[in-house]
Amino acid sequence: MRENSAYRFLVIFLLAVAIFFITYFSANFAQEGQKNNPPVQPLLLSSPFVQSRSQPASSTNSSSGNGTSLNSSAQIVPDFHLKSNLPVPQIQVQAAMIEDLKTRNRYLSLNIYRPWPMASLSKLMTIYVSLQVFKPADKIEINQDYLAPYDNFIKAGSAYSVEDLIKLMFAISSNTAANSLARAYGFDNFIGLMNGQAGKWQMWQTNFEESIGLSPDNVSSAADLEKMVFNIYKDYPNIFDISRNPQQTVTDISSGKTQTVSSIDYFAGQPDFLGGKTGSTDEAQENLISLFDYQGRPILIVVLGSNDRFKATQDLFNWFKNSYTF
Repeated sequence: MRENSAYRFLVIFLLAVAIFFITYFSANFAQEGQKNNPPVQPLLLSSPFVQSRSQPASSTNSSSGNGTSLNSSAQIVPDFHLKSNLPVPQIQVQAAMIEDLKTRNRYLSLNIYRPWPMASLSKLMTIYVSLQVFKPADKIEINQDYLAPYDNFIKAGSAYSVEDLIKLMFAISSNTAANSLARAYGFDNFIGLMNGQAGKWQMWQTNFEESIGLSPDNVSSAADLEKMVFNIYKDYPNIFDISRNPQQTVTDISSGKTQTVSSIDYFAGQPDFLGGKTGSTDEAQENLISLFDYQGRPILIVVLGSNDRFKATQDLFNWFKNSYTF
């Protein structure tokens, strides 16, 4: 019995010694391995606050939430910086915005999410959809049903190319031109395309009841209008060039008569004006979308619900130029 007890004691003692040495050497081995191979801390590139050290942050990441440039390039695009802390001019408007359309960095925002009647700013979407469904040279014959209020230029029985109707929408904000394009395609389908395009561009505060803008139910916001201008400028970069000209020449295909019309946009013809669109109704008051060239950048200014849209826009542009530079 004593021999068996001694034997068991020896076995237990040897097992304890073995366990001690295995634990000791394993711990030291692991510790040495950590010294020679420190753990890797992963870069959480999915986080908006962490970037790879090998790729410097691009200034195209703007305060508007997406830093997409018009040419969608990967180049680093510098932002404007404040040079003079000037007070914002006192203007009577319902909403306003100043933005570098290339970086989509906003430098002034006032009630930009407030829905407001678009008036003839609606015609920008009419122009875009027309370019999608027609060719510029397509002929649109004008019948009596196409005639719209507040437009005495286009007559029933005349015919114009799509290109010339777009010129008339930019120059004199022709209501009949906008109505004729929608009617020629099929009114309901055309308006459906306008609203469908607004949905694709995530213009959630925008609705089109017709192609002219006379309806107070044609509503949008400055933030939504920025999305529309950005996408039109991206897809058709030269379309705003039409509105830069102080005069437009159009031809009635039926009679062969050519006429020249003068733009109602005060800025048309100015060297730094890149284009824009006017709009006004009793409900909307005066609206204006303008693009200006400043230090090689397209600067977007949106003014809604103004009692003097051109003065308000000029005051905002002057403030921006005096306040910001590269």
